[in-house]
Amino acid sequence: DSYTWLTYQTISDRKENFGHGLRQLVDERSYVAICAENRPEWLIVDMACMCQNLVTVPIYCLFNDSEITFVMNNTQISVVVCDQTMLKRFISFGKTCPSLVHIICMDPIPDDILGKSKSRCVQ
Repeated sequence: DSYTWLTYQTISDRKENFGHGLRQLVDERSYVAICAENRPEWLIVDMACMCQNLVTVPIYCLFNDSEITFVMNNTQISVVVCDQTMLKRFISFGKTCPSLVHIICMDPIPDDILGKSKSRCVQ
């Protein structure tokens, strides 16, 4: 629970690398959802999207399932970047959010989730 300082260069490298990876998944001007508690990765994802001409849609962790589904369907989100806490919720939206194709987790994927869909998870 201690804070680790990150250099500007580290943030810049992560932003560039993540942004280029996102562009392999979505076209320019696509919508990318971010749903996580406040953390450095949230900002890195947001900056990566801006640099790649992608639109970020913040989804609050306190939203209920119907609110999240409404936002995702209204913006036709195909990629969600979330933390481990929200991962199970987004996996459950598969049928109610047909545009959702990729879920990127900022944390290691728990074994109980990885075991159920091992062929679909990339770490």
